[in-house]
Amino acid sequence: MLEWVVHIGFVGKSLLDLDLINRYGVQVIVIKENMPDRLNMIPTAQFVIKDSDIPILLGPNKALDKLCGEES
Repeated sequence: MLEWVVHIGFVGKSLLDLDLINRYGVQVIVIKENMPDRLNMIPTAQFVIKDSDIPILLGPNKALDKLCGEES
């Protein structure tokens, strides 16, 4: 599991558009929203990522490393 700082290229896109499970092998299980301040448990594919959101990802370490490595 990993708290992920959203890459700017992912802001404004839905989880469906990002397709993280098929592209990276990871799933978004929770999104910490700062505006408004709440936890979104098991977000739907239509959830649109904001720059203030902190997704919690679940997946194999290798897949999480791949996703984080592509942001640098």
